[in-house]
Amino acid sequence: MKRNAFLSRVIILALAVLVPAAMEARKSTYNQLEHHDFIYLAPAVGYYSLMDATESAALDANMTKGASFQIGVGYKMYHNHFLFSTGINATYNGSDLLGRDLPVSLPDPALITMHHDIIHNGEIQVPILFGAEAKRFYFLIGPKIGFNYYSSVRPCAVVTKGNTELPVVQNISTDAFKYAFNLNAALEFGWRLGEVFFGHGADIPQPTTRYYIGLFAEGGALSRIAPEGRTAFYEPTVTEINGQKQNAVGLYPIYSLSDFKNTRFIHNYTVGMKFTVTFEVKSNKYCVLCKDHKKVDFSW
Repeated sequence: MKRNAFLSRVIILALAVLVPAAMEARKSTYNQLEHHDFIYLAPAVGYYSLMDATESAALDANMTKGASFQIGVGYKMYHNHFLFSTGINATYNGSDLLGRDLPVSLPDPALITMHHDIIHNGEIQVPILFGAEAKRFYFLIGPKIGFNYYSSVRPCAVVTKGNTELPVVQNISTDAFKYAFNLNAALEFGWRLGEVFFGHGADIPQPTTRYYIGLFAEGGALSRIAPEGRTAFYEPTVTEINGQKQNAVGLYPIYSLSDFKNTRFIHNYTVGMKFTVTFEVKSNKYCVLCKDHKKVDFSW
């Protein structure tokens, strides 16, 4: 009997020590810092514009209007609300630079109307972004460094002499808008999607995959490599049409003019919408964001 009483007391004492310890360990597990590593895929589309303060008689407006298309892959880290993101973005931009309607001499009087340059440029960007995420919302901010891999400018216009429209020769240039690098400041904010849209993600503890939709804005300056400046964006020339040579007008990009010879930096900005899918690299936990399934109010 004494032995049984002693064993009972030992068991009761062990339970009195181990049960509170287990509960505290479980509590500390929920309160520990969270760390997740992801790779991401992020397509984006937006409005794109170039702005320049250079004065030129050929310009109607010192800014362009166009569109930007982007696709990015990279690494994203979540550490107890803190976000870090970096990777590689490929961008392709198209915009329209408006020129003025001008009377010209070829050497006979003529009129140039509907004058504009179509500019295409692409770059590889390296974003270095920092931010935070809480209650399904997130933001990122930081620099993006871009390197030009493609540029092309196609001049367009209608040239009339009296009531006759003259043939136009478009001298497409790959040098008029070439630049070495582009340094932008970027801001992104948005919402982590969940059960409402995909049946998993933010609303129930599912592993590995998370979806985001957000808005972004970025702007900065690109370092232009200026070509040798021309005195005019047009010149009389001869072209062959249906096997016959005819007088025509050769057009050149506005950015190839000597007015822009000393323009080393051109401002650019993009605003748009971005969709991001992240895939967790490796985790021993079963949930996307452990605090999503806790029965407590959680804020940062």
